[in-house]
Amino acid sequence: MGVILGTAAYMSPEQARGTEVNRRSDLWALGVVLYEMLTGARLFDGVTVSDTLAAVLKTEPDWESLPAGTPAPIRRLLRRSLNKDQKHRIDSAAAARLELEDALASATDEPPEEATATPASGRGMAFLAGTAAVAAVATGLAVWALTGSDNEQARLARLNLSLRARRSRSLWAARSWR
Repeated sequence: MGVILGTAAYMSPEQARGTEVNRRSDLWALGVVLYEMLTGARLFDGVTVSDTLAAVLKTEPDWESLPAGTPAPIRRLLRRSLNKDQKHRIDSAAAARLELEDALASATDEPPEEATATPASGRGMAFLAGTAAVAAVATGLAVWALTGSDNEQARLARLNLSLRARRSRSLWAARSWR
């Protein structure tokens, strides 16, 4: 709390403010990545880090920039993951996965000629879903690694060697002595 850590364009509003974050912050980042994959443009951009953080806090996504063929479940996932109020944001990766599965199911229900004519074909949606899942896992691992309270203790190790141990003993034998 009180520390801003991360890439500004992918920070959730609560991260940008330096307040408490939770798993919903990761789902915000998933939404940003998914939006950028679909539109081919940065969602929150600025000349400086401060400008980018201000954009995260103040601007709303341009929903009209999404491709016309974007399935309804993907649009719903984006709106739910990019809600600035974390209490109203999607709450789990499992819920995001269900939205992605709905999008895949709706894409495969289309007749073949329609599926190949739109950018959001079944194969494209499978790629999109896989990429989004990888991005979500990577973001979650990065946040966990950087903000975990137990990490500092996990990185510390102690080796106690008694200087009174017989010098002829190996390090392996000395290691077991206290």
